[in-house]
Amino acid sequence: MPRYSIETRKAAIAAYKKTDYKLAVCKEFNISRVTLDAWIKLEEETGSLNPKPTKKRGAPAHIKYAKGTRPSVVSETMPKDICRAPAEDICRAPAEDICRAP
Repeated sequence: MPRYSIETRKAAIAAYKKTDYKLAVCKEFNISRVTLDAWIKLEEETGSLNPKPTKKRGAPAHIKYAKGTRPSVVSETMPKDICRAPAEDICRAPAEDICRAP
């Protein structure tokens, strides 16, 4: 989806207000009717043609755990009842010290 400059938006809105003919404005500026309608609505609601700030979508860039609540890491190759150690312990100790059979 292309981004249009504020000048282009203002010129298209000015042409629409002058002619009151959306189709001609859309052809002149090579924009869709939906885009022109969105700009008209944006100007009516906010009084300017600056795009609304977007909300961040999707998962956060980094998962942050509260102190002391980091989940346990379970080895894929060992049975789940044998290896249950916090991730901090796995980084500091060899596997044979952490994952021992009871």
